[in-house]
Amino acid sequence: MSKFVVKVEHIPSLSGEVKLTADAMQAKLMMLPIKWSRIKLSDNIFYAPAKFDDWRKIFEYLQPKVPPYLIDKFDCENNAGWWQSEVARLFKMNTMADVEGWADVGRGIKERHGWNVFYDPESGLFFQREGQTGVVMDVDDPLYIPDEIVMR
Repeated sequence: MSKFVVKVEHIPSLSGEVKLTADAMQAKLMMLPIKWSRIKLSDNIFYAPAKFDDWRKIFEYLQPKVPPYLIDKFDCENNAGWWQSEVARLFKMNTMADVEGWADVGRGIKERHGWNVFYDPESGLFFQREGQTGVVMDVDDPLYIPDEIVMR
């Protein structure tokens, strides 16, 4: 009898991918109503965005695994980086962007914040996603004002 119990997790399969060049992805980001102070994309690679239903599968799979929020140790910027790296590691998707900017934290006060942006090639739209809560919003939601985006 084996002394090890191996739990096999089945990662959801995705329906397929669309490939975009870095130049095409940058052009799409530049068309958004956002005043970017910095857009950082990896040169000379293809970006492979998932369809919205595939993003839903990714989020449902990863949301229960999100590390807990720890002030000044694992906060919003760390969370956004975790999402970006886990999506890349498990699903081989490089279009979960790590975003920093300003967010309304209540009472009309804006604070520096980190979250994610992703692209749906079927609709041609970008969406924002709050990593701690899992809430998905339009990219132009007025409570979130992105200014820096990194897509690896």
